[in-house]
Amino acid sequence: MRASRVYIVLLSVALTLGSVTIGEARTKQNRHTSPTGAAQQYTDAASPRRLPVTVAAYSPRRKETQGHPRDTASGAQVQSGTVALSPDVERALGVSFGDRVVLEGLGTYVFQDRTAPRKKRHADIFMESTAAARQFGKKRAYIVVSG
Repeated sequence: MRASRVYIVLLSVALTLGSVTIGEARTKQNRHTSPTGAAQQYTDAASPRRLPVTVAAYSPRRKETQGHPRDTASGAQVQSGTVALSPDVERALGVSFGDRVVLEGLGTYVFQDRTAPRKKRHADIFMESTAAARQFGKKRAYIVVSG
């Protein structure tokens, strides 16, 4: 009990002084050991290029079908072939607006929009009709950056 209090105090002092940032603390926790036994640290430059995601579909809302096209986060109008990625997937894959991604088993899409930040490991694909989006439901797939 006392040791945990000391640890919390030391950690808060270290964070306050800036000697250890939260990112560094997480990185140290996420170290992996290679087969040779050497410590290997994963950074953004070595981010995974294939991730499992939950895929859902979305369609235009009523007011958008009445002459008010929906703009994406990139500024482009939403259209078939558009995918919205959760911010964590965007960071992990290192993609930018306009990049092509492949949802394995579902097709190739252009990254033009983002989902709400609360969603994790998520991709939304645009469909023209609400009925088609409902029929699609939710699926699991791997997302890969298209070369």
